[in-house]
Amino acid sequence: MLTPPKAVGTPPEPFDSTASKAESFLSALLSYYYLNEAVFPNESRCVATALSHFKIGTPTGEWAQDKQNAALSA
Repeated sequence: MLTPPKAVGTPPEPFDSTASKAESFLSALLSYYYLNEAVFPNESRCVATALSHFKIGTPTGEWAQDKQNAALSA
């Protein structure tokens, strides 16, 4: 039986909707995915995980939650 791959590195801090932090958040997220190609083998898994990195109670968190709900109901 194969052991599932484990993520390495630290995932990005939850994004809090601060525009000046957007670029560094995206860079950290892309680096995390690069380091963990085996854990995130396809775009769907990357998108689903990215949506979980938006801080709840913020405008982007609400947007991400709406997108997650839409995906789950489809």
